Amino acid sequence: MVALGLLATWPVLTSAPAAEALFSAQATGGPQADSTASLAPPAGLSVKSASCTFLVVWQMQVTLSWQGSSSLDADGAYEVQYYAVKRSVNGAAYTQVGSTTGAPPATTFTDDASGLSLSGCPARVSYEVQAAQTQQGGGWRSAYSTVSVSFG
Repeated sequence: MVALGLLATWPVLTSAPAAEALFSAQATGGPQADSTASLAPPAGLSVKSASCTFLVVWQMQVTLSWQGSSSLDADGAYEVQYYAVKRSVNGAAYTQVGSTTGAPPATTFTDDASGLSLSGCPARVSYEVQAAQTQQGGGWRSAYSTVSVSFG
């Protein structure tokens, strides 16, 4: 009788030195690398039209307009990606009421609001408009431009 012997050797796994990686939160390339980048606030913000009427409830409509930016970044995209619009009624805190988008974003906004007051039109409504750019991992915002309208 013939005996067959099989001998197998398996490699012994030992701990390999740990791989090390160092990550940095600082951008190193592309337009977002410029930590000093800033956006100019919307210029020439004005109230294009304003009305406040009673139709079952008090309804206010205010149309704002401003000059926008058509500047492009290093990648050929518009630097301003949207404009944020906030409203304050009779001196209360500002709250965001909308935004404009597009390429480049629209430079007019109409605020249609109803029920702001049970007793009539608000005496004063103020708006803040801010240019903004949002990118993965960050973005920039301009200072606000402001304008007010009185109904009293």
